Amino acid sequence: MHIRRGLLALAIISPASFFAPSAGAQAFCQALRGGPGSDSCTRELVLTEIRLREASARLAAVQSAPRPRQCAAFRQHVRVMRASACIFSRCTTGHHGRENVAQMNASMADWQEIIARRCR
Repeated sequence: MHIRRGLLALAIISPASFFAPSAGAQAFCQALRGGPGSDSCTRELVLTEIRLREASARLAAVQSAPRPRQCAAFRQHVRVMRASACIFSRCTTGHHGRENVAQMNASMADWQEIIARRCR
C-alpha cells in the first residue's frame, strides 16, 4: 500500500520522529510510570492487547452498520491504536518495540485515510 511505503520513507529519513507517539499520545505516555520490564509496563501491555482485541471486535461488529456507526468505530479504533503505540514505545525495546510502533503508525495512517474518504 502506498501509504506504508511513504511512512517507511519517513522512518528511513527520520526514524526518531517516526517512532515517537503523537503530541497527544506523548502527554498520555508521560503520565504513565515505569519502563520496559516494570510492573506497570507488564500490566499496560496486557491491557493493550485486550483493548486491541476489543477494538477489532467492534470493527467486525459494524461491517454492515450505517456509515455514522462505522465511522465512530473507525475513530475509536484509531484512538486505541494511538494509545497502544504509546504503550509499545514506552514498554518495549529494540527492533521488536520499534516494529510494533511502526506497524501501529502505519495502520493509523491507513485508518485516517479511510476516515477522511468515508466519514464527514
